[in-house]
Amino acid sequence: MNAIGPGIGPAAIPPPLTSLPPPPASLPAPPIHHPNATVSAGPTPASMRPSTNTPTPVMLPPLHYQGLDAAQPFGYSPPPITPGSASHKAALAAANAQVQAGMVRTADQMLDGDGSEAAPPEDLIPPAKRQRVAKLPGGNLYREEDWIEMHPYPISLQVQLPHDSTKPEWKLDGGVVLVPDLPMNLLISTLRDRIRNVTGSALPASRMRISYQGKMLTNSSTLGHYNLEDEDILVLSISEQRKR
Repeated sequence: MNAIGPGIGPAAIPPPLTSLPPPPASLPAPPIHHPNATVSAGPTPASMRPSTNTPTPVMLPPLHYQGLDAAQPFGYSPPPITPGSASHKAALAAANAQVQAGMVRTADQMLDGDGSEAAPPEDLIPPAKRQRVAKLPGGNLYREEDWIEMHPYPISLQVQLPHDSTKPEWKLDGGVVLVPDLPMNLLISTLRDRIRNVTGSALPASRMRISYQGKMLTNSSTLGHYNLEDEDILVLSISEQRKR
C-alpha cells in the first residue's frame, strides 16, 4: 500500500461458456443435408471395365486327376511312343544303360513275391559280408566238387610267415600277409607262387611247407579239397634242405 504506482486489485473470474465461438470467415460453408437425396458411386475407370474380347480362362484339374498322358491345352506335350518304333527302342536302350551303369533294380526285383525285401544277388555281396559255410563236425570235409560249387567267387587267405633273420632276401619277419583273389580250384603248388609274389620273398618253392589246422597241404590238391574258407589262416614253414 505504501508502494508508488497504481495498485493491482483481485483477479476477476471469467464468465462460463454457454455456446461455441463463431467459426472463422475463411472456412467454407458446411454442406447442406437433404433428407430425400441418394448416394451413388462415381464413374468406373475404363481400365477396370470388363472387356468383351478377353477369353474366359481355362481352369484345369490337378494332374493327379487328369492322368500323366492327358493332353494339355497349352505348353508342349510329347508325342505318344508307339511300341516297336525307333523312339520306343531308344527309350528301352537308355533304360537298360542306366540299369547297367548304376545297378538299378526295379520294384519287382527289390521285393519278393510275398512283398518282403529281396536279398541282393550273390555277385553283388562283398566277400567279407558273405555268410560262411559251417564246417562238418569231427573234422570231416565236404566233397571237393560240392565245396567249389558253394564258393564260385575268389577268396583271400591269411598266411602266417615264420621268423628267419639269417637270410634277409627271404623276407620272413614273422608277420601275417593277406593273399587275395584265389579261386577255389587253385592248386597248392600255385598258392606257393602267389605267396612269393605278395611277400617278394626269394624263398625257394621247394622249401615252402603250408599247413592248415595242423594238417600239411599237398601240392596236387586244391583249396576246395581242404574246404578252405575266406580269410582262413595258413601257416608257412621252411623245410630242411635235402642232403645229396
